[in-house]
Amino acid sequence: MYWAVTTTQAGLMGKPISVQQQLFSSFLIVLGLIVDASLIGSMSKFMENLDAGRASKKAHFDEIDQSLRFRRVPKFLHKRIRDYYEYLWECGHSEQDDKLFDDLPRNLRIQLDLSLKHHLIESVPLFQTCSNAGIVELVQALLPVIVLPNDPIVHQGEPGKEMYFITNGHVKVFIETSSAEPTYLQTLYAGAFFGEIAMMDANSVRTASIRAG
Repeated sequence: MYWAVTTTQAGLMGKPISVQQQLFSSFLIVLGLIVDASLIGSMSKFMENLDAGRASKKAHFDEIDQSLRFRRVPKFLHKRIRDYYEYLWECGHSEQDDKLFDDLPRNLRIQLDLSLKHHLIESVPLFQTCSNAGIVELVQALLPVIVLPNDPIVHQGEPGKEMYFITNGHVKVFIETSSAEPTYLQTLYAGAFFGEIAMMDANSVRTASIRAG
């Protein structure tokens, strides 16, 4: 290793003397060149993918801006819509993700949904006595919801019609009081759920306000 390094970096310094040393030094030099070529190739591919991703993002946002300007959407709403799509890009989510398995046969789609979501249903004590058919129905009823940070999800006092499972990020729970500012209660993280009371009582109302963290 020493001879290989000194030969490539300092010319005549540290030249190997014996045949074995010369062969070993040559082998390490060739190995080093192969590794260098591999690293350069990997970096080149990485930069190509990065440039392609940037180009795709720019084209997507240009299309959004053009459409919103054509429709004369107010600037504040225009910005909110851009922020939403910016958030999707940061999270690595795309429209292609939602449409990727649209052409799967129903049986395979159910199996995929069960594989990806059954743990959400099983984490709720209320559903632990459900039959397999019941779990399938619940899993198929799940709909993805993406909420921007600090946006409200439910408001205290409004009718409760859905329950939520947190798969990414976190939410903050507040109690609305007579004071100007709501009272913070707790933060719920990925794996938690809320709103299950709505599943037990059709006439229930939200007992707290929740917003995305």
